[in-house]
Amino acid sequence: MIQDESLEEKERRLDSIYQKIRETLNTSCTYDSDCRQIALGSKACGGPNAYLVYSVSSCSPDEINLLVNSYNQLENQISGEEDIISDCALVEPHDSLVCDNQVCKGLSYH
Repeated sequence: MIQDESLEEKERRLDSIYQKIRETLNTSCTYDSDCRQIALGSKACGGPNAYLVYSVSSCSPDEINLLVNSYNQLENQISGEEDIISDCALVEPHDSLVCDNQVCKGLSYH
């Protein structure tokens, strides 16, 4: 956490972390077991904004976890400090993850 950082600076930092996440994520896979998902974001009323799908065979889970945790913590901080309001819609994880044509995909049945 950086002291005396403006909302605009925090949002720029959040965008920068998000870009790093997108650059780091890779969905190339060989097997269904290569595929994972991770909760991204922190809604003001609780819960994530989305679940990102990635392949452990194509990117580092530790690096993804570190980046996503940083993103989630900063978004939670911004929401708390700025009284941000969210839609409070429940975002559920994918019911299953598959490697389809060598790309990890999340499937939801609800």
